[in-house]
Amino acid sequence: MSTNVTESPSTSSTWAYLRGMECWTGAVLELLAHAAEVSEGPALRGQLIGARDDAEALRDLLHTATRQSDPNANATATIESICALWDVTQPRFERLAATAAPEFHQLWQARTAMARMAKHGPPASEADTLPFSG
Repeated sequence: MSTNVTESPSTSSTWAYLRGMECWTGAVLELLAHAAEVSEGPALRGQLIGARDDAEALRDLLHTATRQSDPNANATATIESICALWDVTQPRFERLAATAAPEFHQLWQARTAMARMAKHGPPASEADTLPFSG
């Protein structure tokens, strides 16, 4: 007799990751929007506006994906890949935002520390680790 076990989106580590990334992209969007508004020079402003638009699009995609009652595994995997690529480039744009608005960036970092820590979902519990993994 076979049992079909389906992980519910509300308990899935993947969904926790996507919700964490949704929160984080919202926080980064706030930083980039402010930095783009106050930046000096068209080159820097253009880069910040592009990064802001990317963060907004990703946040909207994550918002839509995490509200679906019947998640599609292929779509979820694609979204996770997009998040991973965005997450790799995000520190560069955060540094540009810090250049454009250093005081705001410092306050933003302190205010969003929890969102940064939660962007990959909750930490693995001891039950999720192998006994020999130390």
